[in-house]
Amino acid sequence: MPRHFDYRIEYAKRGRLRFLGPTELSELLLGACERASIPICTTGVVQPRPRVGFGPSLPAGVAGDREYIDLSLRQKTEDLQVRLGTELPEELRLLAVEFMPRCGPSMQLSRIVLAEYEAELVDGIHPDPAQREADEARVRRWSRRIEEGLPPVGSDSDDPLQQLHRIQWKSNPSEGSSRLEFTLDLRTDSARCKPREVVSRALAGSSIDPRLIPLRRRRLLVADDSSGRARLRTPLEQARLARHRQRSLERMCAE
Repeated sequence: MPRHFDYRIEYAKRGRLRFLGPTELSELLLGACERASIPICTTGVVQPRPRVGFGPSLPAGVAGDREYIDLSLRQKTEDLQVRLGTELPEELRLLAVEFMPRCGPSMQLSRIVLAEYEAELVDGIHPDPAQREADEARVRRWSRRIEEGLPPVGSDSDDPLQQLHRIQWKSNPSEGSSRLEFTLDLRTDSARCKPREVVSRALAGSSIDPRLIPLRRRRLLVADDSSGRARLRTPLEQARLARHRQRSLERMCAE
């Protein structure tokens, strides 16, 4: 029997809490675990630290729809979502909790390869229609180059925009708003691209400071090769699949 039990937590971070950094978020979570009497495992003997793993950090001011935390507990806790959720603020909402079998390094959140973002473009962000058309044309040009397997902007390998995996401008005339959707490839060795930089360069004709444009991370994807071929899944889907396979193996052994 393992001496610790691993859980993967999917949560949403919105509202004022989107300004929390990784350190503050960790303190908030550990404080909630302490109040809920959740027995977290520790590492080391001289300087023990909680066994907690986070996905890629969210930039300050960016909301997250589906973020992830891995917790290692000293005992199995069936009501973890209820106990922990009651101790957290409303703007940090737990969406799901999944028990993870011990499947080795393939389950680590460090294997996340893609991050999907969405910027909300309210009506009036472009006072000049010609500037809006120029920005839309720029995004379409980037998207077309990516689909053709080319760098989105020239051939400079040090340009952070080389991390762009997908980008699209979606308009909604009925609501008077638009969305800029893009995906960053975290596997590249080039300079790290900040989501705000994508928004700033894509909306060069905007009259609003890019830092004031609502931006959220929609989801994270991992490259899961447990089925024999690499497939993109959310970290929670990966944990559920591993749990399903463990249950199937246990039934086979019992028979």
